[in-house]
Amino acid sequence: MSQLLALSVVLVAAGQPEACREPPRIASSVVALHGPVSEQTSYRRAEVQELARRSGLPLRHEPLGFYIGGFGQEILIDSERRTSTDGTRCDYLTTVTVRIYLINRLIEIASDLEVYRCKPEAVLQHYRMHAIADDMVLSRYVQPLNDALREAWPRMESKLGQSGNNDIPGLRVAVQKLLEEVLRDYDPARAGALAAVDNPKEIENLACGSRT
Repeated sequence: MSQLLALSVVLVAAGQPEACREPPRIASSVVALHGPVSEQTSYRRAEVQELARRSGLPLRHEPLGFYIGGFGQEILIDSERRTSTDGTRCDYLTTVTVRIYLINRLIEIASDLEVYRCKPEAVLQHYRMHAIADDMVLSRYVQPLNDALREAWPRMESKLGQSGNNDIPGLRVAVQKLLEEVLRDYDPARAGALAAVDNPKEIENLACGSRT
């Protein structure tokens, strides 16, 4: 009976994957995704002005339209067990992909601009410049995020090794904290870039004539 029990234990142990002795490895990438910008003329000039008034945002020129866009982020983690060709060594490769993106992007210009002797094409181009500025700010954060993640990997690899590569939730939390740290000034940087588009020359180009 004891021999049968011993044999059973051996068989169960043989059915379990052997713990990897090699330290885990982490690879990462950061991707900026720029969602498409829809262009519409859903509102009249008076309606655009009322929307601007209700927003409470500072106005640097007469509101003849607007640009809006949402920001999002996503962390994808995949862990793969790798075994040497002779089966004597193994390790875990954990791939972390961070996506930062702009979504729900919209440019609206007033539908009745010509009535007020405004220049619809100039107005549309102005808000396209806002969208381009938004794109540029997002792209600027790719390299700082990559640098911060790579600098943190030795520490995180050590923690993963101590947990037998099981603490993927902990890794996700650590990556999220890094993102928050690097992106803490993203909103002010974004607001500043959009404000910079409204320079005196650009504002002069948006001027409308008297109503006909």
